Amino acid sequence: MEENTNTVNQTAEAVAGRVIVKMNDDLIGMVRELVQLSLLTGTNLIDHMRAMVLELTPDRKNVTVTPEYVDAYNTMVEDLNKQALERANLMAETEDLSPLLANENN
Repeated sequence: MEENTNTVNQTAEAVAGRVIVKMNDDLIGMVRELVQLSLLTGTNLIDHMRAMVLELTPDRKNVTVTPEYVDAYNTMVEDLNKQALERANLMAETEDLSPLLANENN
């Protein structure tokens, strides 16, 4: 079983009715980000992967994430960071009040 690696490495070409492309570094980095997001939030990686929007690069050799998807992803992460900071601040305020509440109950 011999594979024509030149076809795979040079460009996206039809091979036996298929189009062969590789993932570019931006897409690989985004997959890494989605794995991290899933681990940190306990969310389903498959759902995140299905939400990705991809396109061919201008040279048609690779597939990458669209700029619109990257913008939407970055906005979502910023929102998650804001929510986490708000929760952390609320927890800190609650802990600051804990001694006062304990004294009221005595």
